[in-house]
Amino acid sequence: MLQAVTNKHSMVRRRLCDLHIIVSHGASAHFYADDGQLYVNSLAADKDDAINCLQACVAAVEQAMKSNRLRLNPQKTQLIWLGSQQQLDKVTTTDIC
Repeated sequence: MLQAVTNKHSMVRRRLCDLHIIVSHGASAHFYADDGQLYVNSLAADKDDAINCLQACVAAVEQAMKSNRLRLNPQKTQLIWLGSQQQLDKVTTTDIC
């Protein structure tokens, strides 16, 4: 029982560390049991800034995870643009490559 509590507190500390890294890059996050979502609110005209923000943030989180002997699963890492059809028409997939 003590082991489970220790692991739970350790996980919370890691999540708070991740949150600090995320916020310092100008992004926000939602965490779930073993999953997390990073997000940035942006106008379509500022898509380059949003892409750069998320790339830097993911790289920093990945480095922090490596220092804790964890890793991001590239097979489960996705980028999803959300917005109205009019705004999404202004963003192409080549913008993020």
